[in-house]
Amino acid sequence: MFSGKTTRLIEIGRKQKEMVVFKPDIDTRYTDRPVLHTHDGVEFPAIKIGINRPTEIIKKLDSLPNKAKIKTIAIDEVNLYPKGLIGVVNKLLERGYQVIATGILLDTEKGDFGQTSALMGMAETVEAIYAKCAFTGCLKPAPYSFAKKVKQTQVVVGAEDLYGAACADHYELLHVPGRSEGVTPIKQASIDQLVDYGIYPAYAQWLREINYPHNRKVTQKKSRWPKIEIGGDGYAMGKTKLMKQLVKLLRRQRLAVQVIDQDSQAQLKGGAAQDFDAQVVFKAEMKYSKDKFQAYGRLSSAKATIVCVPPEMEFNYAVANTVVGRISLQQFYAYEEKYFALGWEKFLAPDILVYIKADQKISGEKPEAFMAVLRVVNRAWLAGIDRRLKVVEVERELLEKEKGAETVAALIWKTWQALPVAYNNLKE
Repeated sequence: MFSGKTTRLIEIGRKQKEMVVFKPDIDTRYTDRPVLHTHDGVEFPAIKIGINRPTEIIKKLDSLPNKAKIKTIAIDEVNLYPKGLIGVVNKLLERGYQVIATGILLDTEKGDFGQTSALMGMAETVEAIYAKCAFTGCLKPAPYSFAKKVKQTQVVVGAEDLYGAACADHYELLHVPGRSEGVTPIKQASIDQLVDYGIYPAYAQWLREINYPHNRKVTQKKSRWPKIEIGGDGYAMGKTKLMKQLVKLLRRQRLAVQVIDQDSQAQLKGGAAQDFDAQVVFKAEMKYSKDKFQAYGRLSSAKATIVCVPPEMEFNYAVANTVVGRISLQQFYAYEEKYFALGWEKFLAPDILVYIKADQKISGEKPEAFMAVLRVVNRAWLAGIDRRLKVVEVERELLEKEKGAETVAALIWKTWQALPVAYNNLKE
């Protein structure tokens, strides 16, 4: 955005008198009138088209009194139209028109935006125009758009109040990630890093399309026992060590404590993909998800609860095992169906989720590819959780220090005390 696409289109239009311009009707950022309108206030006549009715371009073109004189068709903001626009452009080309299309290539999550990339593949000439990065003092070209507020859908019409332009170095600093049910906030940069581990590139789109589980609800009940779950970038992160320290702390507070300490990957860790029997891994994934579901069903509502590895992260283990080739796609889809059929929505989300983060290497244990994928997938899930859920992020290095687990446990307890929850009357 803010690169001057519309300005460039107006420049072409003023030179080519035999050109007609179409624009999406939802683009009302500056005016409702049928004109192109730049961020600087420059205008040019245009015909408005419903974004879900791209065939209107043909109909409105045919109804123009000067149709015979028109040689060039320009379509602004092609990123806002559905796939039907491609067929319309092909028909215009068959009629002998020159077609000019302008649009944004990537959305704010760095994913393909509308029909821009498809039209680039059809074009004889592609002109890339970049804005300057919005980061203070940075003048680098900005190939990315960033959101200044949380977006629930890909298409949200806005101007400087909602969007900005960023270079590769400053995108992550400026961007506010959005969330929509069933949409994975996996960054392209994260996917690119996985290629270094030999991950098949086709899995990039697959990882974005997975319906990651966010079906447990956050409770608003004021009087309840603490429920804490511990996850992280991978296994061997210090989760069990922290869990034991939390149990000690809660018992010192005279709270009865119950624990679920089940981690399927603790039984499967180590080795390359070819060292694993797919059926063994598949059965283990199925077994541990079912076992954990049954363990949640046995929990008492009259005790504090600490869970090592949230059930959603067990699901993420299956995703990572699929990407590195330990289980097949067919096995994953069978697992996915069984996982959601269990009915996790009957259980509440934790009051506090502790997420242990590691450096890029993640773990000195093998296999690196699995751990790299798991890190990307777990963080994607973390970015999509209910924002009312309290998340405490902890660096693994802190847990490895002397009395590090005690320090983190004390922090978690303070976080719990700060929540709007009355627990004093629940003590033993």
